[in-house]
Amino acid sequence: MHSLFRLFIDILLRRKGPQDLPSSWSFGLVVVLCGLLANAAYVAMAVPDGRWLVRTVADFAASAGFLALVLVLGGHPRRFQQSFTALCGVGLLLTLPAYGFVLLAQTGWSPLQWLLDLLFTMLLVASLFVTEHILRQALECSPWRSVPLTFANLMLSIAVSQWFNLPAAAA
Repeated sequence: MHSLFRLFIDILLRRKGPQDLPSSWSFGLVVVLCGLLANAAYVAMAVPDGRWLVRTVADFAASAGFLALVLVLGGHPRRFQQSFTALCGVGLLLTLPAYGFVLLAQTGWSPLQWLLDLLFTMLLVASLFVTEHILRQALECSPWRSVPLTFANLMLSIAVSQWFNLPAAAA
């Protein structure tokens, strides 16, 4: 277990790639479910609007669909399982500190706000860097291709999140 945790840390630090993960659907399913649950708990705490589970599932489904499409178009559809496992595993690692940041933000102590904003921004940047790394490894492509795909993935995630803020979606 410790070696798998270390493997996700190495992917987060861009020392290893998704190809270094075990090619096991059961392992991938466990990681995806843990990532889904951790993300759902985070969204429930950060955006308490009652639709936290639907938001989370929609975001995961959009990310999985985007990754599958990119890998199929890139000629590497067999890399989906390891790549999505890598994204969910490092996402889980990045979600854990976000819990603490949200708890601190909910205290309402304003001198902390600038620091919390900085820390959330750093988590977002880390997420972008690791997503780019995973996409580049999975597609065996240059950053000229993986960077725009990383931002397209981010825009899709933002669009899914914003869809839930529309009045028609709330009904």
